[in-house]
Amino acid sequence: MKRILIIMLAIIISPPISSFLVVLAYSLSDGVYTSFLSEVYYLAVFEYIFLFLIGFPYTLVVNFIVKICDIKKPLINYLLKLILYLIPILLLSIDFPLALNPKSLFEYGLSFYTFLHILIYLEKKTTRNS
Repeated sequence: MKRILIIMLAIIISPPISSFLVVLAYSLSDGVYTSFLSEVYYLAVFEYIFLFLIGFPYTLVVNFIVKICDIKKPLINYLLKLILYLIPILLLSIDFPLALNPKSLFEYGLSFYTFLHILIYLEKKTTRNS
């Protein structure tokens, strides 16, 4: 139950941060700053839906796989999570003619990895305080 609450808290925290970073990167590269906050809000709403539908169940699957592997070293455990979170990023970034779209690879990657790192931080924080 505690793990599910931590996942939900990470889902609540990560979309505004990752959408802010995505919109900031695109506005710095394009030089257009007209509707910055509205784009952040718009992207964050879609990321909330995306993380609740895909991120939450996938996080439970990743936690189950990491628990089965029973790796004692934190660095190897972290690298395993990075590799496992790379799978949906690559699958979602494939366009119709089976080519990777760099723009969606960047957006999904930033969204998933921001979520992953916030989740790892919250897990460390709660296990340290327990």
